Amino acid sequence: MTQRHLALTSSYEIADKRLEMSRQWNCFLEERQIPRAVRPVVQNSWKRCMETGVDPTRQQTTVLLSDEDVQKRIANFRLYQLALPILERLAKQTEETGHLLTLCNHDGFILYLCGEQSILQRAEKMNFVVGSQWSEEAIGTNAIGTCLKTGQPVQIFASEHFCEGVHDWTCSSAPIFDPITQNILGVVDLTGPWNYAQPHSLGLVVAASQLIQQRLNEEADRHRYRLMERFWEAHRRYPQDGVVVLDLSFQMVQANTAARRWLANNYACLRQLLYQLMTDHQSNADAQKCKSFQPQTPDVTAIEEVFDDDARIGFLCIIRNKSVVNRSEPLMRSNPSWKDLVGHSPAMVQAMTKCEVVADTDVPVLLLGESGTGKERFARAIHASSRRRDKPFIAINCGAIPKELIAAELFGYEPGTFTGGLKQGKKGKFEEADGGTLFLDEIGEMPLEFQVHLLRVLQEKEILRLGGHRPAKVDVRIIAATHRDLVQMVREKRFRADLFYRLHVISIAIPPLRDRRDDIPLLLDHFVRRFADKYNRPIPKIDPELKAFLVHRYDWPGNVRELENAVEHAMLFCAGDRIDSDHFPHAIGNAYLSDTQEQTCTLLTVDSKNELTFTSDGSPSGEKERLLQILTETGGNLSEAARRLGIARTTLYRRLKKLGIEKRAIIRAGNP
Repeated sequence: MTQRHLALTSSYEIADKRLEMSRQWNCFLEERQIPRAVRPVVQNSWKRCMETGVDPTRQQTTVLLSDEDVQKRIANFRLYQLALPILERLAKQTEETGHLLTLCNHDGFILYLCGEQSILQRAEKMNFVVGSQWSEEAIGTNAIGTCLKTGQPVQIFASEHFCEGVHDWTCSSAPIFDPITQNILGVVDLTGPWNYAQPHSLGLVVAASQLIQQRLNEEADRHRYRLMERFWEAHRRYPQDGVVVLDLSFQMVQANTAARRWLANNYACLRQLLYQLMTDHQSNADAQKCKSFQPQTPDVTAIEEVFDDDARIGFLCIIRNKSVVNRSEPLMRSNPSWKDLVGHSPAMVQAMTKCEVVADTDVPVLLLGESGTGKERFARAIHASSRRRDKPFIAINCGAIPKELIAAELFGYEPGTFTGGLKQGKKGKFEEADGGTLFLDEIGEMPLEFQVHLLRVLQEKEILRLGGHRPAKVDVRIIAATHRDLVQMVREKRFRADLFYRLHVISIAIPPLRDRRDDIPLLLDHFVRRFADKYNRPIPKIDPELKAFLVHRYDWPGNVRELENAVEHAMLFCAGDRIDSDHFPHAIGNAYLSDTQEQTCTLLTVDSKNELTFTSDGSPSGEKERLLQILTETGGNLSEAARRLGIARTTLYRRLKKLGIEKRAIIRAGNP
């Protein structure tokens, strides 16, 4: 935001500014020439108003919706419910500032309006009410309409308004954009009498619009993740068909090779088909229930609407592969193991794609990743997609077995080999996994002296039980995993090089959660749904600020395992429909509270002259003003001030000292 957006750069001498602007408007009215002194953004708007025939002497907007139409527009305005909590919070801060807070849709209709009753009554004279239209075509130059035209934040002061009936007012507006199409969805606006005008008003609505925009972006990300999740589910189920998912604007989100080949010549046809389906079901009262269609086209065999909760967010289309006929079911079956691999970040998709490529081979796979990244889940998914899927999957943690027992665990033993052993002897893990997959977790913890025996089994494909004399053939696919740097261990001679290269035919890196933060919203939703189902609970929502912290700022040292455990903990302790920090384990809850205290927050205050003051806690001056304000509100009571700030009294002392707020300033705050 720059000065060209502002009508005022200072709240001083606004009466003189108003008088000068009035002279310029009267000059324009008499000569029909726009004075050069008028700001460019206003000049351009006045020109548009002249071209569209707006009457400059108009006293009020005349375009008004009925109450029924207002409710219909609110119901179809997806921005409304998302922005409402932010607007209500902001309304409390602006309730005694002489300003009206509004939210308008892309046509300039006011759908939310809040402010002092006396100001609302004054505004009614120009029909500034819920359901009125404030586009430039309806009422000339004004912050709402001009913001919609330019797509830029703007402040319009007094006689900068094109129509005479609005000259006693000042307004500041900022746009909100659709994250996908970048079209303007709506406008946040602060409007008040001209004598309350402040340059900071524009900064406030810009901050509010950015906060709403952030919520929109998060929602768009969540919708994209859901669409990607649905794509992968369908792609695994129908690997030989074309699979494509599209958003509500019919833009392709993801498609496999077969679908892309078909779309090269048929994209326009598919868009038209989807548009027709949406139109046909738009007026249907049961539209939300119509989740799938059988289109009358030979290529597109199925179209499914994709939902996030109750909101339609896009479409899944299956395109028939004509070279595959007479199929009763897909070759690759949907299985729970793949559903446990949640994520669509580039690193995650790369790892999953590698797994799919190697799944139906017998080559050894080495999974590399930190503890808790889900290495065993990947191993199970590989097994579930292989031709060994109907045979055993046996997992063993090489670091959890005492050194003296590891041979018996892996190779088994004959009767009478051990005192206290089973009389009939025991199969080892290799024999148990015969025909299937053996998962050697934490292979880096395997004792060096035992590694040669494992290497021999991998080479010879036979085992010899302890106490036995006759080798037994085993057919086992090996998947190993470690969080250690095996290359470094080989250099340090703590891991055999020949075993490393035997296992390292295919290596797949599993990214830590902090390196794929885009996947965290999807993981949170995935585990909330899973544990809601497990414990027969309704699906709660996670507090938006807490969710932003979990997604963007918490490090997740325990990776996916920590996140899964944390969500289960929260679900067990959440009795309502909203999860907050108190429901999470103490480590996460405390980290969130500490983070909250440090985060920059926007503050709107009213000074002794009843002027709006826009400050930021992120700067020393902003924090000092914030502390002095709270000390004034609490009468200099440090304990109460600390409680309001959510910090310890000792922490407050340190901040006061750091900011140079002396004791006499605190006393003055308590006795203004």
